[in-house]
Amino acid sequence: MPAILTNDNLPRKLGWIRIPVGVVYNSDLESVEKATLATAIDTIKEMYGTKNMPEPVVRSREFGDSGINLSVRLPIKEYVDQFKLRYLFIKALHKKCDQESIEIPFPIRTIRMAEREKSDGQIIN
Repeated sequence: MPAILTNDNLPRKLGWIRIPVGVVYNSDLESVEKATLATAIDTIKEMYGTKNMPEPVVRSREFGDSGINLSVRLPIKEYVDQFKLRYLFIKALHKKCDQESIEIPFPIRTIRMAEREKSDGQIIN
C-alpha cells in the first residue's frame, strides 16, 4: 500500500501557525488585542530580525466556557520554526499580560449538590 508523504517546506516555505489565547470576560478587548499584536510583532522581530515578514493577525474567536477566546496567527519562514516561535510568543505574552494586568482565565466548575434527607429527618448537604 502506498504511503502519503507531506512536504511542509515546499513549494513555499512561508507558513502560518495559530495560537489560541483566552482572556476573562471583563477584559477590555481593544487593550488585549493591542497588547497581543504588539507582543506578536516583537516576537517575530526577535525570531527573524528586521526581515520582511507578513503582519501577525489577532482576532476574537468565540465566547468560551471560562472567557473570551482569541486566535493569534503568526507567520513562520520554515515548518520547524513554529516550535521556537510558539515558545517565545507564549512566554512573552504571559509577561505582557502580567504587566498590563490582563487576566488569563482558568476553567472553573460549580458543582451543586442536591440536599438529601436521612431516614431520621436530618438534612444531608
